[in-house]
Amino acid sequence: MESIFRFLKELKRRNVHKGIISYVVFSWVLLQVISVLGSLVELPIWLGKAVLVTLLILFPFWVVFSWLYDITSEGVKLTSSQKSQYTPERNETVNKRLNTFIVIFLMLAVILLFVDRFRITTQYETKEITSQVEQENSIAVLPFNDMSILKNQAYFADGLAEELINTLSKIVGIRVTSRTSAFSFRGKTIDIPTIAKKLNVKYILEGSVRMYDSIVRINVQLIDAKKDKSTWSETWDKQLENILEVQNEISSNIAERLEISITDNNIPKAKKVDPAAYRLYLEANYEMNKTFSIDGDKKAKDLLLKSLEIDPTFAPAWDLLSTVYHFLTDHGILTVEEGYPLVKGSALKAVEQDSLYATIYEILGTIAISYERDYDKAQEYVNKGLSLEPNNTAVLNRAAQVALLFNETKKAVAYHEKILALDPLSEYSYYALGINYYYARMYPESETTLRKALKITPEADITHLLLTCTLLQLGRFKEALKHAEMESSEPLRYHALALAYYSLGNVEKSQEFLEKLITTYSKDYSYTIAITYAQRGDRDATFEWLEKAIEYQDFGITDLNVEPLFDRVKEDPRWPMFIDRLGLIYKKI
Repeated sequence: MESIFRFLKELKRRNVHKGIISYVVFSWVLLQVISVLGSLVELPIWLGKAVLVTLLILFPFWVVFSWLYDITSEGVKLTSSQKSQYTPERNETVNKRLNTFIVIFLMLAVILLFVDRFRITTQYETKEITSQVEQENSIAVLPFNDMSILKNQAYFADGLAEELINTLSKIVGIRVTSRTSAFSFRGKTIDIPTIAKKLNVKYILEGSVRMYDSIVRINVQLIDAKKDKSTWSETWDKQLENILEVQNEISSNIAERLEISITDNNIPKAKKVDPAAYRLYLEANYEMNKTFSIDGDKKAKDLLLKSLEIDPTFAPAWDLLSTVYHFLTDHGILTVEEGYPLVKGSALKAVEQDSLYATIYEILGTIAISYERDYDKAQEYVNKGLSLEPNNTAVLNRAAQVALLFNETKKAVAYHEKILALDPLSEYSYYALGINYYYARMYPESETTLRKALKITPEADITHLLLTCTLLQLGRFKEALKHAEMESSEPLRYHALALAYYSLGNVEKSQEFLEKLITTYSKDYSYTIAITYAQRGDRDATFEWLEKAIEYQDFGITDLNVEPLFDRVKEDPRWPMFIDRLGLIYKKI
């Protein structure tokens, strides 16, 4: 025991205990600084862990250092092992220096603790409130059953259910699952509680539709999923021209059951619609959603033109026509010179007929970004759309794109996390969140999210390419090559293989796939080719193909400021000037 006491006394004489306290306090303050400021300056997510591991490794060396050395007025001195050389005055000087160091860092620790606790508490309270609202007032509208004898009114049943989703989404205080996720249960024999659990909602709305002549019969029931019990049901027999009135009645009844007050701003006064025009509009929407193909878009365009010929005052038809024209332009069916006036003209017609229709501002934002490169105007449009419908996934998606244009990657991630909450079973929701994690340099999160997207749709275009890029950033080159080979889109597969082989050191193989991409797809994939050269650090070729991307009006170029593969060329003096030409925000990485 006496030897232990002598050892402890020696530790005290050498101020080892205060050295340890100083090290712990300094380490904690350093980690808090990284935690608090990390999100502001977008520090990589691995930095905090790396610093912590480094501090743990250095700790025993610091203990040895504290035993061997003193901090004196003359600097760092070797601690005398002879008690005869020990003086109270000398020890008091060392004590004062260590005490001052500890007090200063403890004060910093208290300040950082207050800031951190305030930040966490605020976030926790916000999330808790949001979670409670979502739990109590969340609903999914399942696809309505087609009760017609010939079973030829599926377009109308789907359209009515989708329009109800849109109407309910306007009511503040109700979280409504988006169409893609809600409609994914079509034809499946799954009980209501299970569906509600998968969609994370409390209520399910289901119904059926039958139309004969100009009369439509609608049956709906609202089900409390936890109790698996209907809380309200009703049947309508209405003239088709009054269909919007029925939609509003259903939405109002649901809001009443959820004890939510509504205003005219939530559910505008219903207008009468021409029955024939409305049927054509719903059929066009059905064709677009059925296949997501160019043929579907062409059919939708023809149906919408017929609908608007009958009733040119129906804003949703103009809005959908604008979107169709944009898709046809984006896929090269229309040139930009042909498509732009059609896209914008239709959108302006929609605003003219109904300026409170939120989805219009999504396509106006698209026009401002892709055709006009007026990003401030795009910001105004998405802000307007979100003020009308904060949970409109189309507007949220465009708002995320605008955030990327202004280099606000974390903001874009937040938008897509919200979209995923509203549309939790959609492959696109996971893909879009995954690519935004990638842009934010959050590579582990990107990988996890993209793998979930592939579980839903294993053969989806682009997802394997993006997973390839993410794995390359994580240094897993062989795994990246496997996913590059699985990419279903030929041009994107060439691109992915060129990237993967280059990372593996097989420059010859990489060049082979790059040349295939250039030979076959140079005009449509000029921006993609620029990315491939950027990965190699070939600055001249990168800027040559970026110039071509502008010439060919490649819409993908708006993402170049956040694409990690361009990091190797951002030190080039041409980069900030090029970014300025596009109207983007230059931010040095």
